[in-house]
Order: sequence, then structure tokens, then C-alpha cells
Amino acid sequence: MSTHQIPYNMEMDIDRLCLERAIHRFMRSGVAQDAFDVYFCYLEMFFGNYGKAKKMIEMLAEFESNASALLMKHRDHYSHSVYVFILGLAIYNKNEIIRKAYREYYRIADEKEAAHHYIRYWGLAALFHDIGYPFELPFEQVKSYYGNSIIGVPFVAYRGVQDYIRLSEEEAAYYEKLLGRQLSEKTVNAVLAVNIADKLESVYGCSSETICSEMLNPKPEEPDAFGGFMDHAYFSGVLLFKELEKMMGMESMTVTCLDALTAIVLHNSMYKFSVTNIRDEKRNIPFDVNLHPLAYILMLCDELQCWDRTSYGQNSRRELHAMWCDLEFIGNDIKAMYYYDSKLEYKKDVAKGTYRKMTGDPVSFVKDIETIIRVNERDSIGFSLDTAFVPNNRRTHTYLSNSSFIHLYNFAVALNGRYQSAVPEDIKEREESAESLEESFENLSLEYKLSNIMQAKAFAGYLDAIDCFYTDKPVDYELLDQFTDTDMDIIGPMEHERWLNEKLSMGWTYGTDYRKEELCKGIYGLGEDVKTISRNLREQTRMHELMVENYEELEREEQDKDTEPMNCMLHLIDEYDGLRIYRVN
Repeated sequence: MSTHQIPYNMEMDIDRLCLERAIHRFMRSGVAQDAFDVYFCYLEMFFGNYGKAKKMIEMLAEFESNASALLMKHRDHYSHSVYVFILGLAIYNKNEIIRKAYREYYRIADEKEAAHHYIRYWGLAALFHDIGYPFELPFEQVKSYYGNSIIGVPFVAYRGVQDYIRLSEEEAAYYEKLLGRQLSEKTVNAVLAVNIADKLESVYGCSSETICSEMLNPKPEEPDAFGGFMDHAYFSGVLLFKELEKMMGMESMTVTCLDALTAIVLHNSMYKFSVTNIRDEKRNIPFDVNLHPLAYILMLCDELQCWDRTSYGQNSRRELHAMWCDLEFIGNDIKAMYYYDSKLEYKKDVAKGTYRKMTGDPVSFVKDIETIIRVNERDSIGFSLDTAFVPNNRRTHTYLSNSSFIHLYNFAVALNGRYQSAVPEDIKEREESAESLEESFENLSLEYKLSNIMQAKAFAGYLDAIDCFYTDKPVDYELLDQFTDTDMDIIGPMEHERWLNEKLSMGWTYGTDYRKEELCKGIYGLGEDVKTISRNLREQTRMHELMVENYEELEREEQDKDTEPMNCMLHLIDEYDGLRIYRVN
């Protein structure tokens, strides 16, 4: 269903509900495929097009799942970033110190306006704060090969960065006007340095020139000057800067956009060891929320979010990490209970990882946070924690279907494209370009895009039920070129049940009033046919005549609407995305 068939305010409410439901799905499962929905909703709502930005987050997912096993220590950052986003929403909602600091910093008196502002820019900082990890991973892989050292051995450094970050004369003039400051050089680094210095120079004594020349410029080319670390936070900020300019245009880059970018740049080693030094008690100054609210919240949430993270690195897989966390908000204090798998309790006396940090004396996990940001001080957030061992009751369905994570969006595009032609031979005779398929998908409303995405995620279960699976790898099984009637009889009811539950969760009800001719009176003069008017009224009334629990109650014609185009989809996903479906038996 395309956009603009319902009033604008109603469309915005439905989009908000889409994001809310996506968050709830992810909180129930914690799996990367449901994290994808949150990324997708955020980008569609605030930047208008997931397709333009998908490279950034899909690259992170791909690199982590395929390259991180070669590292000694590494844990998931894709789902982690969605947890950080949700955690930041909860803290903003419950903590008056955070809300007050944010409203005052951005001079927004109205609570609702401030909340909308926060979701937009907090989402930018939280969801993309780790997209630079694909630059850190190769460095760490080579470093691991030489015993986690770069002393006296070859190590990775990045050339060509200066060309990438160089600003045109027009860009430099725009950012100088925006910031009200002269840039020390015409680079992205200089823009970020001015934004950081405006906030931190009075407390930490770091000028924009110093930040640019000593902290930002050397980072990608001289990891030996930074204790042998390649800071993903730097690459995340610079990469996002370039992508935002590309997506929105230079004139849409505001100071608050830059605030989100510098929050990202500051969240890791640059702030901890260059702006200040958290290992030097005399020199270290914990970060205050009033200096840069987005950076403060990102540092806090990034530290707190250490549960339910897939361990990729060799040592990380042996460590004991929390599988879940409950947070209690009491006034401006946060009390956290981190839960560990009771089946792994035997490890506790020798456990490394977060468990050791959370159960030592003193609790180093809390101490580490206190050295980074102001907590547990007068007029600041309070934070305490406890731990417990409990049974792991979270179970997720796993199926034979497997592919690189990047295929989820493409699969959804192909599922939507299956309606363009119900006859498989038509697809064989003509080439459906990726641009054509994506254009059709992009014309859908967010609700209907998500419906295709959720169907794509459910497809592995459908295939499992008919002894089939999909993969992007060549395997020695029978290639499926067509679904049988028996296959369709199994898939049809499963898809209807999924669709029905999806509609109910989005506020739809059973009804046929939208088809009554009297409701269309006065609308026929708009030049649209009755079918189009009826479809528009269906969207506005949120009623659907097919929302019946018993699949057998549907007319055969209605049952066939979803199952008949499936054979077309088989060819589309092969042609467009390289996925193939095989039968086990």
C-alpha cells in the first residue's frame, strides 16, 4: 500500500506505532533480525530512506559475523547499538536530571518537543556509534596474529584518509558560518574538532587546533601513537558525517547533527585517553552531562549495555557475560540487576568477563563508570548493581535456512516484487532490475514495508515446515524451482496467522464497512475508481474483511492471493539477490 492514502497525522501515528512495535519485538527476542526492524524504522522515519543508508549498518553486521572469529576479544555491536538506543530512551523517560540537562542545553521548553528532538538525535548517536568497527577489525586481526602487540612487528594503518575527509571550498565556508569559527584546515576533522572544543575546552583545556592536529588527524595513520589502538569511534563519526551529507545534503547538516557525531567520536578511547586520562586519578575529570548531553548518555549507555551480546572472539567465547538485565529507576538513581546463566555458575570462581568486574571488591564495573562520567556524586545520577544466577528461559527458533545478514532487506524487496507478475515464465523472459524492485518497495508506507520484512523473517520457518531451506551458498541438495500445491497448503495458513497477528498488533480490526457504497458517496468525483476509494477507506478505518482466525473460512480466491505469486518470488530472489531454495528430501 503506497503512502498518501491516509491523513498525514494518522500516517505519523502509524509510523510511531511501527517503531514502538519493532522495539517490543526486539526486547522480547534480542536477535539481530529484530534489531534490523529498529534500524529500518528509525531511518525511514527520520531520514526517509533505509536503502540509502543500509551499507553502513549491514557492513557492520557482515564484518562482525564473518571476521570477528579471528580476534581474541570481540563481542556483538549490531544488536548492542539497538539496546543502547532503547536504554537511552528509558533513561531519558525516567531521569529528570537527564531530561532537564537536555532541555536546557538545547533551549527547548516544551517537553514533547524536547522528546521528539531527543529521539531523532539520540537515535543518530546510539544506532550508529559503532559503524566504524569494520576499520578496527582488520587492525585487531593482524595485531592478534602477533600476540596482540604492534611492537617490532607489522601493523595496519590507513592511508588516503586525508583525501576522504577533505572539504570543498563551499563546504568549508558553510561549516565556518554554521559554527561561527574559522577552521584550522578544510577537513571533516576540523569541523568535529571545533564542535568538541566549544563544549570541552573550558574544562579540559583542549583547543580545536590541538584536537584536530593531535587527537583526530593522527588516529588512522599512527596507531602506535595511541597505545596500539585503532579507534572505531573516530571512523564511525567520520563515516556518518560523510553519509549524512550524501543523504541529506550539506544544508541539512545542523549543529545538533554535529553534536551527535562528536558524541560518537568521544564515546571510546579519544575522550578516555586523549581529552582526559581515566588511568590518572589526579588528571582525570569525569564527564558532566551539562557539557554535552548526547556524549554523556552515550558513554553511560555504552558501559551499561553489556548483556545479551554474542561473543565472537576466541577469549570472549570463554568468558562469563550477563544474558539479561533488569533496570529499576528510583528518582534519579539507576539500580541494575545483571542475570547470568545458572548452567554456567560453575565458572564463577574463575570467570573472566563482565562477571568478574561486577562481583569484585570493589566492584570495578561501577568504578570504571565513575572514572568516565559523573555518577554517584551530588546532583548527578546514582548507579548501583547486583548480580544473580537464573535459568536461561529465552529460546529462539533456529532453522536450516542461512545466508549473510544483508539478504533480509533484499528478500523483503523480492517478496513485494512477486505481485508484479504472477507467472514465473514472465520473470524468466524479462530482467527485473534491482532499481525497479526497490522503487516499487520504496513506494510503500512504513507499515507495509515492515510487513514484507516480517514475512521475509518468517520464511525460514515456512520452509522448515515443508522440508526446505534457503542459502546463498552452493549445496548438494535438490534445487527448488517451484512450490507444489501441498507446499502452498502448508505455507498459506502459517502466513495468514502471521499476517493476522501483525494486523492486530497494529490496531486493525475485522470489518467490511469500507466496502459499503454509501461511505464512498461524495468521493467518486475525485476521478478514482470505486476499488481505489474502497482501499483508501480501508486504510483510514483500519478495518479488513480478511481478518478471520480460521484460514478455511477464506474464499479460495483470497487464499490464492498470497500463495500463487510465491513461485514468482522464487525466481526474483535468485535473480535479484542470489538466494536459492533447496529441498532436504
